[in-house]
Amino acid sequence: MALMTRTLQEWLPNGQDLTSIVALSTGHSNETYLLEGCGLVLRMPPSQVGLLPPYDMAAQYALLDRVSRVASGPQVPRVRALCEDPSVLGDAFFVMDRAPGESFDHPDVPAWLTDAEPSVRAEMCRQWMAAVVAVSTIPVDDMVGVPVRLPQQEAQHWATVAEQVGAPEGLRRLLDDLVRNPPAQSGELTAVHGDSRHANCLWSDGRLTAFVDWELAQIGDPMLDLGNVLAYFPDGLTPAITAGFDLPGWWDRQQVIEAWQQGTGRQAVDAARWEGLAMSRLAAIMAVGAHLFDTGQASDVRFRTWRDTLPLYVQLIEVRMVL
Repeated sequence: MALMTRTLQEWLPNGQDLTSIVALSTGHSNETYLLEGCGLVLRMPPSQVGLLPPYDMAAQYALLDRVSRVASGPQVPRVRALCEDPSVLGDAFFVMDRAPGESFDHPDVPAWLTDAEPSVRAEMCRQWMAAVVAVSTIPVDDMVGVPVRLPQQEAQHWATVAEQVGAPEGLRRLLDDLVRNPPAQSGELTAVHGDSRHANCLWSDGRLTAFVDWELAQIGDPMLDLGNVLAYFPDGLTPAITAGFDLPGWWDRQQVIEAWQQGTGRQAVDAARWEGLAMSRLAAIMAVGAHLFDTGQASDVRFRTWRDTLPLYVQLIEVRMVL
């Protein structure tokens, strides 16, 4: 970190303000670092083989720059500078404003969420869904560098990924079924965030300050984002990968669907299969991680955990798709 700090002190316009660098997320995909003293966050490709190649930092920079300028879009960090010269830090990177607040995810539920009033948690749900809906208002011309995928194409993409890494037969069977019988479209294609789960929201005093991690963004059906959200909500019959969703005030699945329908003006068609597609995509990514670990291309022990939990997750998908 010392060398990285000295390099950025010379490269950044306000580099003299940089005091230290703190890793925020490393190992799974794009890596992010807090540049203390500068009020900036640095984003670059993973140091090991990543889960979601390719890592086109220029395209990510351009996308965030465009989205940040859409008045009706969700809040995203404002990007400040892009470096495509690998001689600086060994790879391309960009820096963006540090958004205030923090995220939360399963299984760690922060005290500020458990201690909040039910009305605060209900308002957080409203803001989360408003951000998901706002993504669909981004003009497709502003979605630079992202794929355009119909539901069948989305399923085929992840079926191919699952096949390439030797994913469990149950997952490949699910994805093949989604290719043959893709979920129905809700209307014209729009901007899609692609990973609209709660963990990609930053919160400060109950206020959503940024919607982050646009690696899986695409032009597709916004039902994919709704399916991603529903995947984390209990259905009353099967477990869910939640983080405090059982606390008083947190919305249930029907409230989420109703808010999405009202915000988009669409009907949540084929919701169970869209949820299944969203969960199958996640399972395919887990299978990639397990493959990287098993073949020695990555050392992240979390990938080994994914290998062990993947069969149970596939069973959960099978149940949910027929609800």
